[in-house]
Amino acid sequence: MTLDWISLLKKDRCKAFGVPWNDEERSALYELKIPAEYVRRGFVTVAEYEKEKSKDEAKVKETGKVPLSSLRKEKLLALVHGRGLTATDEATKDVLIALLVQDGCPKSVPAEA
Repeated sequence: MTLDWISLLKKDRCKAFGVPWNDEERSALYELKIPAEYVRRGFVTVAEYEKEKSKDEAKVKETGKVPLSSLRKEKLLALVHGRGLTATDEATKDVLIALLVQDGCPKSVPAEA
């Protein structure tokens, strides 16, 4: 039996396609309630998460831009489609970001984008 990694990834029930959460990451997600996007970036304690979240918010406030890597997958997919590119909701965030950058999109976009 094979796992449906795409469904698991969409529901934040795995770290990446073919990569399950380890025990520390699972604890960060389900016990500490740290968002999956931060756990995927390696922040598994509340202190680490809060510090990084503050940095992210300060950077957005200072520049008015958000790095593509910080956007939710749904927003990335909308940007891809908005540029006339083709991708399905099964594409991973990394693939969507690569498509955007390849098409000349800057690595940071306006916060309202």
